[in-house]
Amino acid sequence: MALRRSSIALFVVGLMLTAAAAAIKYVAVPNLSKLPADTNETALFESTLRQLDPTTFGLDSGTPITID
Repeated sequence: MALRRSSIALFVVGLMLTAAAAAIKYVAVPNLSKLPADTNETALFESTLRQLDPTTFGLDSGTPITID
């Protein structure tokens, strides 16, 4: 029983996709999931929070907030 050309082509494409998936899993993901060495930094954000006052249905004057 002879194989058709389309069967062989689909088999080859399947093997290539399987090889690509293995390369992504074992080569690309471990290299891309590493954090840089300089990630131990801090940031400071200061602003005012304006929120809805439920009694007057208007914005309040603002509450100062600091996020570290």
